[in-house]
Amino acid sequence: MSPDVAVSLCTKYGGEDCLQLVDRDIMQQLMDKVGGEDVICFVSVDYAYRVQEVFVLLRVTKLSFNNIWQVFTKMIPHLSEST
Repeated sequence: MSPDVAVSLCTKYGGEDCLQLVDRDIMQQLMDKVGGEDVICFVSVDYAYRVQEVFVLLRVTKLSFNNIWQVFTKMIPHLSEST
């Protein structure tokens, strides 16, 4: 299950809701000090932006197990051009 589902349905699976409210402005300031959005991403913000541009160019509307390899192979030439 995804982390979001695990948190939102924790009591359904015998868990305990231990979330703490935080000041979002303070969290943003802390994130900015340690590296910003790149800290919580699997890829850099720049790379994610370039991938999104290629998705638009290739008219990719949905990724699935059935099309991921075809989409990936079509993306490679476009991503290597912009590096």
